[in-house]
Amino acid sequence: MTQAGPRVAVVQLQAVHDEVVPSVLDTLAACGAHGTAYLNERIRERGDVVATFTPYADRVRYVDLAGAARWDALADEIGAEHDVLLLNSFSRDGAARFAARTGLPAIGVVHNP
Repeated sequence: MTQAGPRVAVVQLQAVHDEVVPSVLDTLAACGAHGTAYLNERIRERGDVVATFTPYADRVRYVDLAGAARWDALADEIGAEHDVLLLNSFSRDGAARFAARTGLPAIGVVHNP
């Protein structure tokens, strides 16, 4: 089945603040977009908040982000599969390089600074 609306990659580079992902996916859905979250797999050390407490377990991919090669591979995958990047990160320079590599229009979100 083809998804209607833009395909948005929601990327959380650090292994923190995954609790905001469900509200981001809710907001995207309300706007007619299909969001897929890419979360640092280290988040699961604290438990899987998204799968446990929300209906979005099927929209989350946990990824290994240990090392530049893995960041590059993820950026390439996201650039090929999505229309927009929504990036949640405190890592300004690294996040900017990641976003540029995807080739997608990017929205940066910093919450709770």
